[in-house]
Amino acid sequence: MRLLRLLAPAVALGALLVAACTDGTVEDPATATPSASPTTTLTGQPATTPPDAATGPWFLTSTDASSGADARRLPLEVDTFGALFMDWNAERDALAYISRGDLWVWHDGASTNLTNTDDRLEGLPRWSPDGRWIAFASRAFEEGEMPFALVAPQGGPSVIEVATPDAGYLVLAEGPLLSPPSWAPDSARLAYASGGEVFTVDRAGTPLSQHSASKAGVGSAFVGVEWSPTTDVMAVTFVDADGDIPVEGEPALMGYALIAENAISVSGDRGLSIVMDWTAGYAPPPSPQWSPDGASLLIAIPPPPASLSADYPSGVWIAEPGPLTAFTGTAPRGPEPVQVGGLTPYQAMWSPDGRWIAVIEDGERRIVILDAATLTVIAQPGPAADVEGIAW
Repeated sequence: MRLLRLLAPAVALGALLVAACTDGTVEDPATATPSASPTTTLTGQPATTPPDAATGPWFLTSTDASSGADARRLPLEVDTFGALFMDWNAERDALAYISRGDLWVWHDGASTNLTNTDDRLEGLPRWSPDGRWIAFASRAFEEGEMPFALVAPQGGPSVIEVATPDAGYLVLAEGPLLSPPSWAPDSARLAYASGGEVFTVDRAGTPLSQHSASKAGVGSAFVGVEWSPTTDVMAVTFVDADGDIPVEGEPALMGYALIAENAISVSGDRGLSIVMDWTAGYAPPPSPQWSPDGASLLIAIPPPPASLSADYPSGVWIAEPGPLTAFTGTAPRGPEPVQVGGLTPYQAMWSPDGRWIAVIEDGERRIVILDAATLTVIAQPGPAADVEGIAW
């Protein structure tokens, strides 16, 4: 199993480099109402010029996860804010990534610019499970909304064509995003969190459902969603601070829960289960990750800013989702998550076969590989430090 890692060249050992999780100017999700009407407001066309890795500050290397052998540099330049959101397709032969504000796909030794927009920043790419589509976010350089868009490479990733030749891609919905969109297992539906709620749409942008955290009884706002790879259950990230999304440092209830698509509505049973929650000064919690078989959740919470409460948790947990039951006033809870001792994560990720978990430790940014079955450290491959992002 091979692992991609993002490094910074010519940096002294132990130096700390920060790769932002977003592009830095995301709007307040409590103030926007998404629109699911398809439009073609983006006008970038595919280009075939690969990025010039020699002039960029970031590069990718590929290494064997267990031994660190055969490390090689890939000719890819990745934006700092995109370091945590590189995404392989299911076959692991095409990598979606962000470079110079555009969405690129690297395949068979060549890169293709799918968006090529001069006035917008793309980010948060996600391949569909069938490898035919890429969902991503895009926003204008100026103050404005952040559309949720879809790219369809026709004929496979090696020859990039698009579903709407006049625009290059289809805008499905508009509204600020704090986390990547998430695909259903059937590759026909997507979920995203915006304005404090979770929305699902089909690939044409047709609204399918809308999920409210307050109706689910787990908090005032949903700020992230991850669809199970095997079922119609979604893991959601929620926050609650007097009915609004809080500002950083404001006391808030935060956590993760499971909800069922088609189960939450204005009336009727609301299937849900609390996975984990805590109360502390607010910092945006990262979304959990499903194991490839949909049986477990990986929760990796980096250390909060030093100014926040010591009650804010930081660490790596594995959670076994509990059964979803009707909400009757008190949200039901699943089994207590198991914490992996001694790890302070910056990023963590399941391997595609579910056997391993790669963790970038905060601080010196070292890679640690865990056996997912025993939760024991099996290797620390690659360079000693300065890893900014990983992708199996």
